[in-house]
Amino acid sequence: RERLSGLLKMKHHHVVMTLPSPLRHLSKLNEDLLHDLLFRSSSSVLKSWFLHKHNMLPGLVSVLHTAGSDLKYHPHVHIILSGGGKDLDSGDYLELEGDYLCAQRFLGKQLRIKFEQGLRSLYKKGDLQVPDRIKDLSDLNSYLLGIGKKHWIVSVQKPLSDLSQIVGYVGRYTKR
Repeated sequence: RERLSGLLKMKHHHVVMTLPSPLRHLSKLNEDLLHDLLFRSSSSVLKSWFLHKHNMLPGLVSVLHTAGSDLKYHPHVHIILSGGGKDLDSGDYLELEGDYLCAQRFLGKQLRIKFEQGLRSLYKKGDLQVPDRIKDLSDLNSYLLGIGKKHWIVSVQKPLSDLSQIVGYVGRYTKR
């Protein structure tokens, strides 16, 4: 109930942003650091898209899930994303028309770019643990180039107007 009261009174999408399997080893080496990067990258991508496309700031709640249904390590973020937001010109809270948000592949590409930028930054600061075969930034860039060709999976569900339904679903799915 407390989580419901904090959501905007409008439809919401369930969005899932998944770390590609080739990055799972790196994620295991740096768990909290890369989980945090996944949170920051996913919210940044969505906020940037809303700002660019609609001049709005959306509402979102993110939950990390580190295992898939097979209980294997599979980091992904579940996001409850408002189907509208605060219009930055008027200050009003507006709901978007229709059920379509945007292309999932576009969001996946943006997530890859943002996440890779974060990895490079962490590496340059000396905070990122890497496999022994990565000796310098050039090696990291080559490693990421191969992964970048993979499709980063982003799922955007049609919005639900019943807030208790979407919060209940995400809550049950993430065991919270």
